[in-house]
Amino acid sequence: MLIFLLLLIISTLILHVLGTEGLIGWSVLSFQSGYTALIEIIEIGPFAFELAAPRLQIIEFFEGGNMPDAGQFSGPGMGLIAFAAIIYLTAISYFKRFWYLLGIAAFMAFIIFSHPEYLQLFGWSNRSVLVLFFGILFIPSYYLHAYVKSQNFSLRLLVTLASILILGILIALFAEIKHPFGGMFNYGLLASFIITLVFIITVSHEIIRVFLKVTSTNLGSSGRSRLRHFLILTLIYWVNVLFTYLKITHVIEWDIVFLDPFLLLSISALLGFWGLHKRSVLYAGASSSTPLWLLTYLALAIVSYTFIFYLAVGLNDPLLSVVGDFIIYSHLASGMAFLLYVIYNFMPVIEKGYDAEQVLYNPSNLPYFTYRLVGILGIVALISMRGLNYPVWYAMGGYYNAIADYYQSKDDTDLARIYYIKASDFAFINHKANYSLGLATLEDNRLEAKDHYIKALRGEPLAQAFVNIANIQDLDQAYFKSLFTLQEGIQVLPDNLQIANNLALQFEKSNLIDSAMFYLDEAGTKSLVINSNRMALSTRYDMTLGSDSSAVLTNLTLGGKANATNLGVFDFNLATLNGDYLFDKVMLNNWLLSNEPAVLDSTLFSAMAIIDSTEQVDNNQELNFALSIAAFRTGAVNEAIIRLQVLIATAQERAVEYVETLGTYYMVLGDFSQALEPLEEAITAGSPTASFKLAVALSELGLTEEAIGYWEKLKGQDDTDLAKTASTMIAVLSNQNFEPKDDYEKYLHVRYQRLNLDEIELLLVIKTISDQNIKARACLDLANYYYEHADFYACSLFLEQFPDIISNLALVRSYHLLSMNILAQSEALTSQGYEDFISDFGFDRNEYLLDLFYRAELQMPLDSTDYLHLGKDNAYFVDGILTAAAYFENDPDEFKAYNFIADALSYNPNSGRLLYAYVIQATKLGFLDYAEKVLFQFSQKYPGQWFNQLLKEHELLKQQFENLVEPEE
Repeated sequence: MLIFLLLLIISTLILHVLGTEGLIGWSVLSFQSGYTALIEIIEIGPFAFELAAPRLQIIEFFEGGNMPDAGQFSGPGMGLIAFAAIIYLTAISYFKRFWYLLGIAAFMAFIIFSHPEYLQLFGWSNRSVLVLFFGILFIPSYYLHAYVKSQNFSLRLLVTLASILILGILIALFAEIKHPFGGMFNYGLLASFIITLVFIITVSHEIIRVFLKVTSTNLGSSGRSRLRHFLILTLIYWVNVLFTYLKITHVIEWDIVFLDPFLLLSISALLGFWGLHKRSVLYAGASSSTPLWLLTYLALAIVSYTFIFYLAVGLNDPLLSVVGDFIIYSHLASGMAFLLYVIYNFMPVIEKGYDAEQVLYNPSNLPYFTYRLVGILGIVALISMRGLNYPVWYAMGGYYNAIADYYQSKDDTDLARIYYIKASDFAFINHKANYSLGLATLEDNRLEAKDHYIKALRGEPLAQAFVNIANIQDLDQAYFKSLFTLQEGIQVLPDNLQIANNLALQFEKSNLIDSAMFYLDEAGTKSLVINSNRMALSTRYDMTLGSDSSAVLTNLTLGGKANATNLGVFDFNLATLNGDYLFDKVMLNNWLLSNEPAVLDSTLFSAMAIIDSTEQVDNNQELNFALSIAAFRTGAVNEAIIRLQVLIATAQERAVEYVETLGTYYMVLGDFSQALEPLEEAITAGSPTASFKLAVALSELGLTEEAIGYWEKLKGQDDTDLAKTASTMIAVLSNQNFEPKDDYEKYLHVRYQRLNLDEIELLLVIKTISDQNIKARACLDLANYYYEHADFYACSLFLEQFPDIISNLALVRSYHLLSMNILAQSEALTSQGYEDFISDFGFDRNEYLLDLFYRAELQMPLDSTDYLHLGKDNAYFVDGILTAAAYFENDPDEFKAYNFIADALSYNPNSGRLLYAYVIQATKLGFLDYAEKVLFQFSQKYPGQWFNQLLKEHELLKQQFENLVEPEE
C-alpha cells in the first residue's frame, strides 16, 4: 500500500509540474499554401517569358488541444476508493465499541456524501438505496467486530472484500445509469474532498515534527543550542508558508519562488507515515495495535491522493485551488499551533538536552487535543478572513466540472455542456469549464467560443487560450485583431513556441515578412513545426535559413519534409505517394516542377498513374497542371498539351492560368497561330502578362496591323522598358523600309520582316551586324525558319554566316544542333559528329527524341519502342514523326505510319512538313479525298515552289495508286 501511495504521489506531482499547458497539449493544423515560382525562362526571338507554376507548401498552425479525458480515470478511481474502504472496514473491526461505532458513523457519512442514489439501483428511492448499502457493508463489519474475537486479519479482509464485491455486482447488474462506477466516483467526489481535508489537517504538523526530531537528537550540541536550531528552522519554514499564504490571498504579488502546496502535502504525507507509530499512543483507547493505525492512515492517504490525482489529471482548477489553499491554511495555522504546543510542553526537556520527540505525544502541561483545536480554529479564521463564499462556491464549481467530465467521457456532450455552464456559474475563475465550453461551442458559435476562451484567461494566462482566440479571429477575417491577441500572448508568455509560431504566420499574412522571420528565428530549432514553417517562408521569400540551417533541415514534421522538396530535397518513395493525401500531393507537385523527372521514363509514368487515380477534384487538377509542365519540359509535348486542354475544359478557379500556359506552350513550339486563341482568352479573363505574349505571337505571324494594335497598348503602360520595346516594335513592323539604327534594331528588322524580304536582302542586313552574339542569334532564327519550311538550302546559307567566335555558348550549341539536322536531311551525318556533340554539349532533358532521331539516322540499334516514342511523344518534333513513319512504312499494320502523321497533325495542324507528309501518305493509301483537301490547305499556306513540288509527287503517287487498282477491277 505504501508503494502504491508513493506511485500516486509521484504521478500527482508530475501532473502538477506539467500543469495546464502540458496536459492540454496542442494540435497542429496543416494547410496547403503556395506561391507562383519561376520554372523556366523561355526565349522567343529577342523576348523572354517566364513559365511559372505554383510550388506548394505546408503551413502549420498550432491550435489548443482538448482537455484531458479525466472521465476515463473515474472507474479506476472508484476501484481505489473501494480498495481503501476494504482496508478501512477491516481495520476498524478491531476497534473497541465506542471507537468502532465512531468509525462506522464516519464511513456512513462518506457513503451519504457519495450520493449512491444517482445509481438508480433497482429504480428505488434514495432511502432504500442507502439502507441497502448500509446493510451490505455494515452487517458483516459489525459481525466481525462483535463476534469474531480472533486476530485473524485474512479472514476479516476476505469477509469485507466479499461484501464490497457483492455490492459491486449489484451495482453492475442493476444500476439504471450507464457506467455506474465512474458515475458514482464523480457524483461522490465531495465525499473524497472531505476525506482529503481531514487528511491535510492530520499531517499538517509533520514537517515541524521532523525539525524537532533532527534538532533534539543533534549530538554534540547543548540543549539551548538545540532549542535555538529548532526555533530557527521552524520560523524559516513558517515564514515561507506565511509568504505563500499572502501570495494566494493576493496581499503580495512578488515575483519569487513560493512554496508549492502540493509538494508540502506530499512531504507531510510521507513523513506522517513514519511519525504515526509515535502518535499511535494517542489512540490507544481505540486500539493499541500500531499496524492497524498504519493501515487506516494509508487508506485515508490513498483516498486523498486518488482525489487529488483525479483533479490534477482533469485540470479541475477550482477544486485544486481550494485544496491548495487549504493546504497552506492548515500548514500555517497548525504549524504555529504545533510550535506553541512544543514550546509550552517541551522547552525544558529540549534545554536539558533530551530527545523531546520521544515524549512528544505525552505532554505534561497542555493536552495534545488543544493543539488540534487551536490549529482547526486557526484554519477556520484564515478561511473566514478570505470569505466562506470562495471555498464553498469554488468547491461546487469543481464538483460540477467533475460531473461534466463524466458525461463528456461518455460522449454525452449536451449534458456535459450543461454541467460546465453550471460549474462556470459557481466559480467565477474556472479555467477548465470555460476552456471546455470554448471547445464545445467552436463549431456552432465562434463568438460564444471566443468569449469562453477570454473567460478562461481570467484564471490562467494559458497559451492554448490565446492561440484559440487568435485562430477564431483569423477565421472571422479579423487579421489584425488576431495579430494583437498573439502579441499580447507573447508578452505574457515570452518563451512559448506555439504562440511565436502562430504570430510569425500572422505577420506573414500581413506581409510583414521581417517580423515573421524574426519570431521564427527567435524560437530556435527545438520545434519541428517551427522548423517546417521557417523552411516554407525562407524558400517562399528567398531568405536564408541561417547558420543553424542543418538543425532545421534535420528536424522537420512530415509537412516540413514536403516543404523541403522546394529545395530539391526529396525524401520519399514515389510509388508510395497518394495524390489525395495532403503531404504526398505537395511532395509530388514539387517533384514534378523540379529537375528530377529528367526524362520520360518509368518514374514519370508512375507519377501519371498516381495522378490519374487521385479522386479529389482540386488535387487532381493541381497535380495534372504540374504533370503537364513536367511532361512539356521533358519533351513529352503531346501529353503536356492534352492534359492542359482537359484542365481548361473542366477547371474553373485557375482556368486563366491554364489557358495562358497553353498559349505559352504553343509559342515555345513555334506554333503562333494556335497560341492566339488561348492568349486572347487569357486577356479577356484579366491576365496581366498575356497581352505582351499575344503582341509577340502576332508579330511572329506577320499579322502587322493586329500586332501594332497590341504594341500600342503596351506602349502606354508604366513599365518604361516595355514601353520602349513596344515603340521599337511598332517602328519595325509598320515600315518595311525601316532603317535600323543599331545591331538590335537590325536583328528585329530581319526577324520580323522575313516574310516580306527575300534571302538575299536578309543576308545583306545580317552581314552589317557587328555584335557577334546578335548576329549569331539572327542567323539561327532565320536558319530555323527555313528549316521548318523544308528549305534546307536557305537554312544552310544562314548557318554559313554564323560567326566563328561568340561568347554565348547556348547559341553555339543551337548552331551545332541545327547543322547536324541539315546533315541528317542529306544523309551526311557521321557517327563522329554525333559523338563530338555528345562530348562537347550532351543532350538536355527534353531532347531525348532528338537523340533517338540522330541514332536512327546513323542506323544505330533502336527497338520499336524507341520509334513509338519518336512517333507519339511530340507532334512538334517533325523529324521524329517522319522517321517513325518511315520505320513503320512496311509494318503489317499498313495504317500505322499514316496514323502517326494524322495524330501529329491533330496537335500541330500548321506544320508545313507534316501537311506535306500527310498528303504523300494519304495518297499512297488511296485516301485521295483527304489528300486533296490537305493539299488545298497547303497551297493556301505555302504557295510557290514547295507546293509545286508536293503537287508533282501527289500526282505521281495518285497515278501509281490508280494503276494498281485498275487491273483488279
